[in-house]
Amino acid sequence: MQSRMVARFERFLSARGKRLIGWDEILEGELPPSATVMSWRGIEGGLKAASQGHDVVMSPAASLYLDYLQTASANEPPGRPALIELRSVYAEIPEHDDAFVLNLAGGTPPRLWIDMTSFVVMDRDRRTYRFLKDTRLGRTVIIESASLDDVADMITNYVAERIIERERALEGDWLIRRTEASDAKGRRREPRPLGRALLDRPAGVPDRSVTGWAVAAFLGGLLVGVVALLGYVVLNLPG
Repeated sequence: MQSRMVARFERFLSARGKRLIGWDEILEGELPPSATVMSWRGIEGGLKAASQGHDVVMSPAASLYLDYLQTASANEPPGRPALIELRSVYAEIPEHDDAFVLNLAGGTPPRLWIDMTSFVVMDRDRRTYRFLKDTRLGRTVIIESASLDDVADMITNYVAERIIERERALEGDWLIRRTEASDAKGRRREPRPLGRALLDRPAGVPDRSVTGWAVAAFLGGLLVGVVALLGYVVLNLPG
């Protein structure tokens, strides 16, 4: 099924003057001769594709993904958990191997990344800048303008809004933790019902609070009975 779908996509793209490129998973089936393979799970997929005559883009995630953390500094912006320095990228290039040619390859226009989901890209007219953001509902154009000042102002506002959102989220987390701690402290101070106290009391160990309540109830009942008896006697004495 995968091979049939890949072949169908290749025909669709070829009819429009485009070339098919896919991650190395497409090697799990038969590939059209014009397909290009991006080897991201290691170098094995790239070597296999090259041996079959396909163009290959080597992009093993363990050493060439530049959206990972770039330094071990505490000031490093948040990113993916792995640390990949630029020196490791060059270390992946074998020396004295004619199969690897260092040159510029055609691709998408360069992007200025603002955060993990938003970036600025130049339009095809080479004069217009587009500030884009990837969302759950698709890609959104925040601003499109030939004025660098307008784009820069929008980026500044966007970054400021994200900082405020982050601070509010941290403040909200702090308030939630404080409220939970206060609730837990209040629950520890709540008096236990009499029945619960009797159930929680270890066998053979008297509960002083329960004993006190029982004695008070007995004495109160006794006093009420004495008063009622005296009242009955007074009312029934002969005139």
